Amino acid sequence: MAETEAALRTLAHNVRTARVRAGLSLDELGRRAKVSKGALVGLEKAQGNPNFATLVRLADTLGVSVSALMEGPT
Repeated sequence: MAETEAALRTLAHNVRTARVRAGLSLDELGRRAKVSKGALVGLEKAQGNPNFATLVRLADTLGVSVSALMEGPT
């Protein structure tokens, strides 16, 4: 379970960082990626369990790869 929590924290950090870098609000990212604001808030708080299609839409909207969203510190 600790690995899952660590992966969700990494994902949360990377999504927020990419969103801020892109200059997008939660509302705007949600609109563009067709993801609810509530789901994005939960994702950025490392809560929930986003499906792969959601990750693909977010990555595409943010201009990064899905693997970049999942990549932890090296």
